[in-house]
Amino acid sequence: MIPKLLNTLDRINSKYRQSIVSDFKITLGDEFEGLMNLNRNLMCIINELYFSLYPTRIRFGIGIGNITTQIQTMNVQEMDGPAFHLARKAIEQLIKEKQKYRVSINYFKIYTHDQLKTKIMNNTLSLLSILYSSYTSRQVEILHAYMNHEMN
Repeated sequence: MIPKLLNTLDRINSKYRQSIVSDFKITLGDEFEGLMNLNRNLMCIINELYFSLYPTRIRFGIGIGNITTQIQTMNVQEMDGPAFHLARKAIEQLIKEKQKYRVSINYFKIYTHDQLKTKIMNNTLSLLSILYSSYTSRQVEILHAYMNHEMN
């Protein structure tokens, strides 16, 4: 899993360079962090991670907020701010849901300081999680091939 994750993160860091402020890197075991500008590539990156690492189920905790330290383009672990705290809160919520329901219902959580936006985005991401969980291995293979060749 780790070599596959490393290769996937390297490819994403290169492919989405214009959106990434601090490279996605493994931080603890199989956890990774990165910092990006919020723009249209967020879902592209999520999709690429999800489909590249399939069948491994991964959780995404996304925090939308400020960074209060100096930006470190090569080391995300040296930064801090509400964005990171909100992302950690999102991951903790996903873990609580898994423990409560004994199965991962959601793969994604986003937190912002705006409760209404957070609720709307998470409802949408819950639907996406349901859709993803219904894919067969063949469907994932086809979708991944389309994405790698930039087709729609």
